[in-house]
Amino acid sequence: MSHVTQELQAALEQEKELAKMRSRRLRGGIRTVQGQLGGVRAGFDELRTQVKEMSASILPDLSAMAGKLETSILSVAEGIQAELDETNGKFEGEVKERKRLHNLVQVRGLGLRAKSESASVCITWCR
Repeated sequence: MSHVTQELQAALEQEKELAKMRSRRLRGGIRTVQGQLGGVRAGFDELRTQVKEMSASILPDLSAMAGKLETSILSVAEGIQAELDETNGKFEGEVKERKRLHNLVQVRGLGLRAKSESASVCITWCR
């Protein structure tokens, strides 16, 4: 073999060794990442389990709170409706009373006008 061929073979062997070394490093890095990924997955699974447990334990409390809130809202709404009904009743009573008084004033006004017409002669004459 020629000297150039030997140099090429030596360079080729050197490149093979470098490739093997890089491959070993990559495999080691991959194993490390795989181990870390397994830890992340385990942590994620644990978190998922905790979320499910918390949701299950909180749900009854939230349902109870919702029931109390609904009862309170209904109670307040009923109170407001009762006040509205009372106010409307008072208003209707006031309207009736005002109509009655208006009619009373109208009737008495007619009587006073009739009296004032007969008295107007006196009032006009007395001036």
